[in-house]
Amino acid sequence: MSEYKPRLSASILHQMNSAAMRFRLEQIFLTDGDGQVIPAGTSVDFHVVEAVSVEQALQSFVKSDGAAVMGDILKLPGLQAVATARRENSVYTLQVVPASDIIPR
Repeated sequence: MSEYKPRLSASILHQMNSAAMRFRLEQIFLTDGDGQVIPAGTSVDFHVVEAVSVEQALQSFVKSDGAAVMGDILKLPGLQAVATARRENSVYTLQVVPASDIIPR
């Protein structure tokens, strides 16, 4: 029996539906403004962006932050992505996932 494979990937199917959705971005700083390495897990910010796709959410945030993506955007299943960006001497990693409107208790 052959394995089922959809004709279009999830990100392409999502782009066909032009309704924007919310994405949560976790911004993990790797270096400070002076280019000095920051200890792991000590400098993390969270942001919410509305976009049509995970790639658009990432690019929109990076552009508004005055930064540039370094290398490739790693797209993962479930509308998730990881990328590294640089703004002047500061370098950070972004992890993007779909956001929820559920308020944790």
